[in-house]
Amino acid sequence: MTEETWTVMRTLDWTAGAFRKRGYSSARLEAEVLLAHVLELERIGLYTQFDRPLTREEREDYKQLVRRRFAGEPSQYIVGEQEFWSIPLAVNSSVLVPRPDTEILVEEALRAAAGFAEDLRTLDVGTGSGAIALALRSELPDADVWACDVSAEALALARQNGAKNALDVQWVHGSIEAFNGKEAFHVIVSNPPYIPTASLAGLMTEVRDHEPHLALDGGPDGLNVFRQILDCAPSLLHSRGWLGFEVEGDRQANEVRELFQTSGGWDLPEVRKDYAGIPRVVYSRRMS
Repeated sequence: MTEETWTVMRTLDWTAGAFRKRGYSSARLEAEVLLAHVLELERIGLYTQFDRPLTREEREDYKQLVRRRFAGEPSQYIVGEQEFWSIPLAVNSSVLVPRPDTEILVEEALRAAAGFAEDLRTLDVGTGSGAIALALRSELPDADVWACDVSAEALALARQNGAKNALDVQWVHGSIEAFNGKEAFHVIVSNPPYIPTASLAGLMTEVRDHEPHLALDGGPDGLNVFRQILDCAPSLLHSRGWLGFEVEGDRQANEVRELFQTSGGWDLPEVRKDYAGIPRVVYSRRMS
């Protein structure tokens, strides 16, 4: 960009084009998010002020953000926020960026929760930014919602997100094993680390170099945390209690179904596909 006049619309068009050349799937959206952040506007404001010239300071600030994006940093980390379930969440490199596909797990957990009449207790294992727990809390105002994470940094951010959105969740530092001996839950959910260790190097730059490996690395076969949760869940769930996982796709969905069946005591596990037709959630209920 030169010293000539750069309006909001011209800046958006240039950036979206540059992002497309780099293969960004949401090029226009990312350009809008970054520019709206610099100008302190809602995205719609970019179009009501499309012919507004950017000041030199605004151009320089925007260039810095675009350079960070060119270097592979996710735009959500650059602006420090991502929406999930219509809830604005602060995000940084201590947590995964919440993805829309994870809302499928929330939908299934809410369906399961509807089967319990009162004193509902839910647990989100590996809460990260708090996205799933806060979504459940927003829809289940009378429930007792708990969430845990082994990362102290992630849990601090989740607490911040809960306070910012006035959503009360009981946050616990630790794994699911921290709940041994506590009162039982009706619904347990988890979007666990599920990438096999050897596959981490092949992830997209945005993920591999910027998102926390602690939240990605699922061990040699990607199933370590699934096994840990399945070991603990029977003693933590009420009779007919429900357990649901987010999974990577078809292969992992089949593997997690086998884990349910091998561990015994569960109904035949079911699979829910996301809106792209990819297996995204595997869930089951305790038999008794």
